[in-house]
Amino acid sequence: QLAANVLGYMSRIPSSLSADQMKALKNKGYTNDSLIGVEGIEKSMEDYLTGNSISRLGMKVVEVDKYKVVRNVLSSTQPKQGNNVILTIDVPLQQAVEQSLAKNIPYIRQKELEYFESKKDSKAYRNLDVNKLKLATSGAAVVLDVDTGEVLAMGNYPSYDPNLFTGGISDKEYQALKNDPGAPLFNKAISSKDTPGSIFKMVTGLAGLMEGEKNPDKGITLKTRISDEGEYTAILRLGASEGPHCWVYPHVGSHKNQDIVDGLAHSCDYFFYEVSRRLGIDLLDKWGQTFGLTSSTGIELPGESIGFIGNQKILYDPSKPIDKQATYLPSLVKNQKTYGLLQMLKKFAAQRKVNYSEEVYSKTADDLIALAGITWTPDPNERNILKDDKGRSMGDVVRLILNKDMQIRTQTSKAYGWGEQISQYISSNLIWTPYLTITTGIGQGVVQVTPIALARYVAALANGGTVYEAHIVKKITDQSGQTVFEQKPVVFRTLDAPKEYLDALKKGMASVVSAEDGTARDYFKNFEYTDKIAGKTGTAQVSDVDLEDNSWFVCLAPYDQNDDSVKPEIAIVVYIPHGFKGGWATYVVKDIVQFYMDRKKTVAQQNIPAADSLVN
Repeated sequence: QLAANVLGYMSRIPSSLSADQMKALKNKGYTNDSLIGVEGIEKSMEDYLTGNSISRLGMKVVEVDKYKVVRNVLSSTQPKQGNNVILTIDVPLQQAVEQSLAKNIPYIRQKELEYFESKKDSKAYRNLDVNKLKLATSGAAVVLDVDTGEVLAMGNYPSYDPNLFTGGISDKEYQALKNDPGAPLFNKAISSKDTPGSIFKMVTGLAGLMEGEKNPDKGITLKTRISDEGEYTAILRLGASEGPHCWVYPHVGSHKNQDIVDGLAHSCDYFFYEVSRRLGIDLLDKWGQTFGLTSSTGIELPGESIGFIGNQKILYDPSKPIDKQATYLPSLVKNQKTYGLLQMLKKFAAQRKVNYSEEVYSKTADDLIALAGITWTPDPNERNILKDDKGRSMGDVVRLILNKDMQIRTQTSKAYGWGEQISQYISSNLIWTPYLTITTGIGQGVVQVTPIALARYVAALANGGTVYEAHIVKKITDQSGQTVFEQKPVVFRTLDAPKEYLDALKKGMASVVSAEDGTARDYFKNFEYTDKIAGKTGTAQVSDVDLEDNSWFVCLAPYDQNDDSVKPEIAIVVYIPHGFKGGWATYVVKDIVQFYMDRKKTVAQQNIPAADSLVN
């Protein structure tokens, strides 16, 4: 079962294939009984691995008599086996990764249950049913070679046995895998796209430094100091009277006079709110793209998801229908059963004792959502009011649409406050605001990334600024051992960042782990290699219940902020959906680092010449 989600599996040609797909396979030499790669490397490298293609099947030209009995073989071509695909996977490291995931994710779930039990009578938990909460059941880890982009390990939990599919899996076994809450068939390392939390702050940090170099109003310098003043009031959520604040609030005394190193070590939200405000969403998006977070990594596996960093087109793109948007948000705004626009409109109709067809409700909701495609400007004189280029408030335009589509008089909708209710709902969900920019800057806004993309982002910080494509295929050889294809490192982009900027980010990450006030310090106490790594926790809110938060940890190793000769070799990303605390992902990270560094130390000791021996 090792690396099951990487290797994938083979199965007989699925009956679900279209006639055209089946014809294409038959033209290549496949038959109905042929085995074909369905997932993983077996699927992506099918053309190299298969022995079913016409060029490899072999052929005999024979002479037969009138009874179709072969009398003579005129020519014969022996069948050939498929090629060998050699992966970049470090098998012992892969084993260590998978064993750690399998050990720690159930442990984390148990800790969550114990935490709930200790808090079940508190106000936050009193009305919750623990059996209905989303707790840790799965996870993924990626280990990348920072100098090549090669995947050294890619682990998923839970895993599965690919041999179940050979020859055909029973419906009972397949349904068990399909319905498993841990989704064992899903390669979370490349296909899970989720909110990253604070591990995104190095993007914001480097963006601030690079843009601040050009324009101080658009970023920061290495000497910039920002103090946490409690509530961040420079930008408020639409309709809110209080500003967002750092996780340490109200005890902000330790977050005073911070530079970029301190901001990372403390994971200070206030610090990065301010940097994000100066940058704006376009520059945040630009640097996310530069790090490769919104592009395919190039991994030779099927099913890779592509991350995104929010902007107005991500929230709502007027050129696309609602069901073709980048996210499900517009559809939820329309269809959500409790607060969606359709429910609002039906409630309004009930209050007026008027019935409409479903078509009228749907068209009205679509017209209202289309307001998110218009440019709206905050009214400087009226708080929480947005106006269009004609000077009309959104509430006024909503009332016009209700009048046009549902014949509701504007005076009526104004008296009931329907225009303001709908406009606030649309503006808070589908219109990009500066508030969304600052929350995106801490990895908590409209931003989603994959573990594999995060791995190459961290690798770029480690290697001096080169963003490589990620690869899991090392080379392909034929049956005689001749190399058919060999993968070389491929540069996706370079950061072109000064060494001192990257050093500051890495120093901040090292402080996360080793400084007395580092956010992950308690998790690394008494760990043998605490001073040999640099990392960052990420706790990403995904619901109103903190136990359901995502847990992330990213790190690079080995690292020594006082010795430039120590070069980082690996980047590690651990992702545990609903793992509650970013620090809990360190349980897996420590196992991986321990294995890697122990082995490195053993190899070094084996290579030390004996006393008085000759060295060539």
